[in-house]
Amino acid sequence: MRMIAPLVALTLALPVFADELPQGYVEIGRFTGTIDGTDTTLIATAHPEGENSDLEYLGMFDQYTIKTANGVGDYSPESLPWLEMTVQPDAVGEDTKTLRLDSLQLFTKDFFVPAYLAELQTGYGTLALENLETRKDGYISFDFSADMPGAKMNELIETVPDNSVPPIHIEGHFEGTVPEWELE
Repeated sequence: MRMIAPLVALTLALPVFADELPQGYVEIGRFTGTIDGTDTTLIATAHPEGENSDLEYLGMFDQYTIKTANGVGDYSPESLPWLEMTVQPDAVGEDTKTLRLDSLQLFTKDFFVPAYLAELQTGYGTLALENLETRKDGYISFDFSADMPGAKMNELIETVPDNSVPPIHIEGHFEGTVPEWELE
């Protein structure tokens, strides 16, 4: 089995749980699964007073943006890894009512360039979404898997596959509730 970077492995092994969050933050979602064979738990948080949320919903597009991190996704090294997902309708096909997992990014070194990337639009990697449940109160739950090539920034400041990095496999379950202010 391939070994992922030691920093990532250490971070994956030490998740922060809701009772350890900074004052004012609450857990609103959780990813549980495996990243390249390593059991992983990452959480989505919100700060109700500041109306900051790792779960966003754009109602006019029926699109969910989900960010999960090792604790609060505050752009600190301690919150890595960060897994960002987009669930939205199929904009190209005739079935615009069915939601799909459109993109998945895994940030392991910093928050500017994903280390691994899978996107339907560009054809990078593969994505699968199953057992999706959504409700009007903001609840969303689903199982997913992805094979993700490495990623890097090119000279045009675009994220592109990095063939020098072996691809990884991610699979798991996400469950959470979008805060009320994100639904308005």
